[in-house]
Amino acid sequence: VMESTEQILFLGLGYIGLPTAITLAEAGFEVCGFDVKPEVVARLNSGKIHIVEPDLQEAMTQAMATGRLHFSSVPEPADVFIIAVQTPYRETEEHKRVSDMRFVESAAREVGSVIRPGGLCVLESTSPPGSTRLVEQIVSEVSGLKPEEFMTAHCPERIIPGRMLLELRQNDRIIGSNRPEAAEYAKSIYEKVVTKGTIRLTDDLTAEMCKLTEN
Repeated sequence: VMESTEQILFLGLGYIGLPTAITLAEAGFEVCGFDVKPEVVARLNSGKIHIVEPDLQEAMTQAMATGRLHFSSVPEPADVFIIAVQTPYRETEEHKRVSDMRFVESAAREVGSVIRPGGLCVLESTSPPGSTRLVEQIVSEVSGLKPEEFMTAHCPERIIPGRMLLELRQNDRIIGSNRPEAAEYAKSIYEKVVTKGTIRLTDDLTAEMCKLTEN
């Protein structure tokens, strides 16, 4: 495995985040997994996974042995930030089901606290159209950086429990951004993982709609 220079901070270590963080570390990146729950972080740093997924324990043990994977409950500075927190449904007072974006907004604030100029923030969480721009706005407000001083993209997750490590490598992915160079930068990261699938580039709204249509 070629060691990659990029440091990646992964926000959210559930069924999507943990396998993806492990796979990125296996691909050669320096990866820090961030979670707000200290007990989750402590368990993972002790080398034990906290979710049920075939072959994931072995994969994590190998990734941690390389020294390229660790976990923290404090966000660490990085080059690339990947948000894979949950977006559960909630009922509004008008009895509509809408995505609860609190976790995404909170993760964006964490990114904003440590991002540097030129950094890339990728939203993987399944989110309504406009969410990538919302993340950009929050990161900009918290960091004090103008939107053109950093990059945002949407690369929606596309894996199902039981086959995650396979699907992370084999499934096609879509990456969308309002700036082509941000989509290209994100592609350069994901193509180290997606070894058998195709990565398609588009704008952020299209990527958001593709995922909702697929769901």
